[in-house]
Amino acid sequence: MKPHLVVAGNGMAALKLVETLLALAPERFRVTLIGNEQHATYNRVQLPSVLNGDKSFAETVLHPSSWYLEQGVTLLTGETVLSVQRESHQLVTDKRTLVWDQLVIATGSQSAMPSVTGIQLPHVCGFRHQQDLSTLQNDPPDTPVVVLGGGFVGVEAAAALAQQGRQVSLVHRHGWPLERQIDAQCGERLLRGLSRQGVHCLMNSGITAITPDAVTLTDGQILPAGRVVIATGIRPNITLAHEAGLACGRGIQVDGQLRTSDHTISALGECSEFNGDVPGLLAPCLAQAVVLAHRLAGQAIDDYCPAPQGTRLKVRGCSCFVSAPVWSRKMLPLNQ
Repeated sequence: MKPHLVVAGNGMAALKLVETLLALAPERFRVTLIGNEQHATYNRVQLPSVLNGDKSFAETVLHPSSWYLEQGVTLLTGETVLSVQRESHQLVTDKRTLVWDQLVIATGSQSAMPSVTGIQLPHVCGFRHQQDLSTLQNDPPDTPVVVLGGGFVGVEAAAALAQQGRQVSLVHRHGWPLERQIDAQCGERLLRGLSRQGVHCLMNSGITAITPDAVTLTDGQILPAGRVVIATGIRPNITLAHEAGLACGRGIQVDGQLRTSDHTISALGECSEFNGDVPGLLAPCLAQAVVLAHRLAGQAIDDYCPAPQGTRLKVRGCSCFVSAPVWSRKMLPLNQ
């Protein structure tokens, strides 16, 4: 019987690993892919386009269930991994126990929640998963929304909600959104573009408290908020690895071939940490997947080496592309 490769996580990096491994060595492993969401792998980057109505969620799903059957991959969705038993090579879920020969932990990340009074209230959510999308879609249209965080996720969420006709405020602690990627001039143009779309932008500000129907800002201003979306960064999901005794820092520590401190276990994507860095964009996660697939296929490949990546802001009518490696910035016309 072929050795068993179990992948804990079915995000985009996990799927890229499986796709690449099947292309390189289709007969090398029996592959099982496990995810705690109810859906097969979807393109999380496109969630803002679903929220603003440009796409349906079905259009973001990368492969139908039939593809996994055709490839001989066992896909387990809606299943939570509870523990990794390293000595017995057993992976315990809430529904079964699997025995692995090689294990890949690709559990991703979750929204980092700041230490703010009221952060645990039920109307507070992130914007990273299909469940978050469904939550926002199901809110009554007159629900005022406050988005905390002016990075890509926060800006895209705020714009998508405003395009639905929602009352949206974007709160950010710096002078303009995307301050790590664009300069002040581009930032001002982005703010004007967001304002024209109906986003109330409050820069150089933060939230000090959340109540069921409002938020209090650092300057004492109170904003109505029946929904609060937190977009202030990510926190790698490392509990599974930490409880299994794997070396962890901010993420699960890996070498250039994505090995953890256990030679039978690898880690991949936003839950991993390489040379002190946790990948926060999709491109480096996919690059990791290619390196790991080659190693598991028994084919030599250079170590993973993170590099600055370009990315595009996905806001209708407000295009911004940040290219790498020199972080040149291009701000396209904002319907002026």
